[in-house]
Amino acid sequence: QGISFADPDPSSRHRIHLLIGADLYGSLLKNGLPIGTPTAQLTALGWIISGPTGRGRIESENICVCHNVSTHDTNSLLRQFWEDAEVSRPPPLTDEEERCEQHFLATHSHSPEGRYIVRLPFRHELSIDIGDSLRIATVFYEKMKRKLRRHAELSAQYNDFLAEYLALGHMSAIESPSDTALTPVYILHHSVLRETSSTTKLRVVFNASCKTTNGTSLNNHLLVGPKLQQDLPAILLRWRQWRVVYAADIAKMFRQILVNNLDTDFQRILCRPS
Repeated sequence: QGISFADPDPSSRHRIHLLIGADLYGSLLKNGLPIGTPTAQLTALGWIISGPTGRGRIESENICVCHNVSTHDTNSLLRQFWEDAEVSRPPPLTDEEERCEQHFLATHSHSPEGRYIVRLPFRHELSIDIGDSLRIATVFYEKMKRKLRRHAELSAQYNDFLAEYLALGHMSAIESPSDTALTPVYILHHSVLRETSSTTKLRVVFNASCKTTNGTSLNNHLLVGPKLQQDLPAILLRWRQWRVVYAADIAKMFRQILVNNLDTDFQRILCRPS
């Protein structure tokens, strides 16, 4: 209506030059008070208006601040990708697995036939005390023999299995059981029958984790080496790399590895074939 505002452009983003407190508001007022909606008031600085506003559309701005910190460079990301995608890369060894590997490299040998001869990877020196295992092994063995007497066929297969052990040289009789400076360890064993097996229906399983009189077992005193078997996904992927694939099997593979005579007293069993 032809009035000049104290702020000619209130919607502008110009810098504010002066802030006036409410205590000086009355000193600025002059004559002239057009009544309406909104109300205009003449001040020393010009006209100002005040009053309620309509409920029209209000446009607002939302400010969003995003921060992104990258801790990997391109080279490390590419290296990680190749390491994850590489099938044949062996996993890193733990400290215990590394000790076991070094023990094997330092103590293994070969027989005249070319077979490996290994030492048991004890955690400490051979002055260790594994405890008395003979009494526990005797009780368990007598219990197993009573079970076999009730099953003639199972008993025959058990005796055949141990007879094969002797014939192949995978175990031998002890000539002088008490002639040793160390306390021998007698390992418990029992038979496992698998009717669905097409080759060997009965197997003898040895339990080196059975606790002795001092609460420890043979396995408690041995280092645990890395896993020798490859993962099945790696085998399947390697199978698809070549046009022709050969598959083979080694009969009684782990029994082809001989134990050094210095450690055979730690792997005794009670056996009385009938």
